[in-house]
Amino acid sequence: MDKKIFEVEISSGGPEIYKTSAVLTMPCTQAELCDALQKARVQDVKTCRNELTRIRYPGITADMIGRNVDLLELNLLALRLTMLGEDDRMGLDGLLQIEKENHTAPFPLSRLINLTFNADICLLAPQVSDTQELGALLYESDVLPKEAIALLDTTESGSAFQDALLKVFGQKHQEDYGGVFTSRGYVEPGNAFKEVYN
Repeated sequence: MDKKIFEVEISSGGPEIYKTSAVLTMPCTQAELCDALQKARVQDVKTCRNELTRIRYPGITADMIGRNVDLLELNLLALRLTMLGEDDRMGLDGLLQIEKENHTAPFPLSRLINLTFNADICLLAPQVSDTQELGALLYESDVLPKEAIALLDTTESGSAFQDALLKVFGQKHQEDYGGVFTSRGYVEPGNAFKEVYN
């Protein structure tokens, strides 16, 4: 994972912005932030104009973050993204997809930061790409309700009827638990969502 996640152009918002702008890559140190603010002639980090010019994290877009955001929160988000392991990145992919389905962008940075803190509570099923595969995994793992398992036990393995049942049971589970299919596999949000960052 690239250690620099965001590239953001900052300016004071004055009439000659091109003369008073600076490019900052994040995550950054306090000194790097202060240097960029000084170069852009920005007095207050909370009121400076800013725009993302590059994002090096798949699944996050400039529309999701918006413009003129709090740079300190953006830096924290960038730092959190560099700290995620492979499984956490898969969990975050699912959480971001759920967020896009349920809310309109841009999202509050505090919400995106909290998603990074909750990526590790997701249930993951790598390489499971559709409801039939999900149903098969649940059946093999004895996670389905007893009645569903009993019904599937009476069917011929690999038959069209069994495949149809697996698809139905997989779809029902996905709907009940709010899971999503990502490019890496199936992700199901955990129950104990933590509001770590306010």
